[in-house]
Amino acid sequence: MPQEKDFHVMLGETIKYCQCIEHDIKMIYAGMRGGDIRANMISIERETLGSAVTLLKEMDNQRSRPYFSYSDYGTLFGITRIRNYWAHQGYVDYIYQPRETVGRKFELQFQKLTADHDQMKKMHEITENVRLEFFKSKA
Repeated sequence: MPQEKDFHVMLGETIKYCQCIEHDIKMIYAGMRGGDIRANMISIERETLGSAVTLLKEMDNQRSRPYFSYSDYGTLFGITRIRNYWAHQGYVDYIYQPRETVGRKFELQFQKLTADHDQMKKMHEITENVRLEFFKSKA
């Protein structure tokens, strides 16, 4: 049975993956935009993840072989919802339960977190690989 410390670690990793994905998306966009990458990063750093994904998708889909698949973009657009849920609601949905149901609610939350964690880990690996591939091709 998972312990609360396992939940804390997994939640931290999930948030980390979300942040890395967002940063990689913005870096890839800044590189694809052309010109001064640093200036491009400054111009996109305040954009939300959703708007950054939209901008990247428009540019990426102009390529004959986009870096990200249709399915990848679906996952990327869902990250904000996942991140916001775990940042604002993930603990509340099991802590504030009647004593007799808190254990079961914790187990359900742990299962949900595990699924989101695994999805974000996979998407983090994809975006990281695209970022590395993209900038390697520019070197």
